[in-house]
Amino acid sequence: MVTLSEVRRDPIVRSRVSIISPIRGLRPKELTFVRHETLNISKCPFCRGNEEMTPPATLVVKYEGGCLKFLRDSLNSTVGDWLVRIVPNKYPIFTRESPNAYGYHEVVIEHPEHNVNIYDMSVEHLRLAFLAVFHRIKELYNDPSIRHAYLFKNFGGGGGASLPHPHMQLVATSTILPSVYEELRYSKAIYGKLGNCPYCKLLEGEVSSPRLIYMNGEFAVITSYAPRNSYEAWILPLKHMSDPLKLSDGETSAFADAFSKLMNAYSKCLGTINLNFWLHMSPKGSKHKSYYHWHLEVLPITTLWGGLEKGGNAYVIASSPEDSANELRESLR
Repeated sequence: MVTLSEVRRDPIVRSRVSIISPIRGLRPKELTFVRHETLNISKCPFCRGNEEMTPPATLVVKYEGGCLKFLRDSLNSTVGDWLVRIVPNKYPIFTRESPNAYGYHEVVIEHPEHNVNIYDMSVEHLRLAFLAVFHRIKELYNDPSIRHAYLFKNFGGGGGASLPHPHMQLVATSTILPSVYEELRYSKAIYGKLGNCPYCKLLEGEVSSPRLIYMNGEFAVITSYAPRNSYEAWILPLKHMSDPLKLSDGETSAFADAFSKLMNAYSKCLGTINLNFWLHMSPKGSKHKSYYHWHLEVLPITTLWGGLEKGGNAYVIASSPEDSANELRESLR
């Protein structure tokens, strides 16, 4: 149990610092996070039956005749009885018409049911959602101008979500996002010095550390050594791989299982909270691709950032990663 403040530097992104300060947890809190207003299901563009409210789907996942199918809408008809649906975002960050911000911005509608909670989705349905994402990234990579794909989720008003129906967002761009570029550069430097991936080296210690939350045969779930918010966690493949695009069915199921365990642990420990997650993978065709280790980072919005965090890239944490991991780990028992 940490009682005095402690400064920790992120083991991968060296410019980022966390200050573990348990006394900050005793501060009075009079401000609360923004919550969603209830949306009438008949007006929700992501609900099954309202397909005409979105642009035609670029990918639809459904079962036909007992077989899993990857389909897409036509201009004149939509695919029904879908399980996962990916559509162009009506308000895109990147477009193919933007010369300096070229790319795609799509919405991954994770589930046909409006009120299903991210914590309650089955491992099998999560597997289908991630399968759809990886399948779509492969299609987007056929565009020679696309260099990088980035999956992220905003959950809850405090997480930046604009609609409550469960969904993720996928962008594919001609630009490598700075955070991934920094991780890639550091990974290459460590490989050059030690002949080993920094994430693989990190895993060697973390799988037996008090920060381990859960591990199956393919993935480890750990709390971040230097988190940006209390309970921040990472999901990393135990095997070195630069991206998830060649995961086997079993590996994809294991990833969904690790993700499900973390979401359930959050639900039991923190209740229904706001959160963000994002998937970091190697850019397409990078000559340094073999150095990179893909992973998912999950950030619960457990506190509001102030000037030190926003302006100083130094994050004040009220609960140590070790205490957070212990609480999450115990909840799974």
